Amino acid sequence: MAEVFEAPQFEVLPLADDLHFVVRNPGTGDDLATVRPVLVGQWQREEVSLFGRIRRFKPWAPLPELCKHHVPRMVLQVANGRNSPLFLLDRADKVIGHPVVPDSVVVAPDGGVAGHLTTDHDKECEPPGGPVDSDGMTQIRGRGHLRDREYRVLCEVVTRVDLSLNPRLIDERSDVDMVRLVGGDGIIWARMIGTGRALHCAPQAPRGLKMLLVAHMVAKAVDKQIYAAVSGGSPRLPEPLVSAGEPYRGYEDVHAPYMRYQDEFIPRYEAQRESRQRRAASSV
Repeated sequence: MAEVFEAPQFEVLPLADDLHFVVRNPGTGDDLATVRPVLVGQWQREEVSLFGRIRRFKPWAPLPELCKHHVPRMVLQVANGRNSPLFLLDRADKVIGHPVVPDSVVVAPDGGVAGHLTTDHDKECEPPGGPVDSDGMTQIRGRGHLRDREYRVLCEVVTRVDLSLNPRLIDERSDVDMVRLVGGDGIIWARMIGTGRALHCAPQAPRGLKMLLVAHMVAKAVDKQIYAAVSGGSPRLPEPLVSAGEPYRGYEDVHAPYMRYQDEFIPRYEAQRESRQRRAASSV
């Protein structure tokens, strides 16, 4: 199996078993790494009494389906062809009350934190918008970041979308970047071109950053699998998986700051959501 951190491009493809993936170089067809879960928590869906449903019923502000689910913490191992761990992706719980993808911690094989994948929850809930570049693409910024172990931003995830009257014109151009991972100095470290699934990496990207880029793509594949099931109301969600022991040293407290942030965000999100719905209802 080729070396994933040396590959100029890679994509993450789902396998038959839930939360199992293969990282592959689409240019050569080589498998670069495998992904499997080592811990999956218990799923929960909000159960509300009849009185609670009547009291909370707001026909003008229905609660998004994703808000009703507690999506459990998951730890996935990314390994090379010799089944030697390259890193762990520790995805935090998403608790009942909001629809934003939770943050993840990237953990080195020795148990040390290598970096963080984060999302600004307030910005994620804003309507898409931003400056329009020379390609006619609107740049949506400030939402997702790849950070180092000290929580310093290494890359910003910049999504580029066409918000004109003919959005398909740009989407079908294979030479247009739809996603860019941009460093603070403006260097584009990686990009996704057109509607392709591959992430193309800059040749000078250092190994530590490549680890976070692979983790970012694995996290996107996990998110897609989970939220497709949740939003579709499917009962087929990944089964809980109990680890024989802690997946790594320091496992218990690694998400503590993020969980506090999530708890602070939920009432703010609820107030903003209801305010937007009220304004929309009054305008009608």
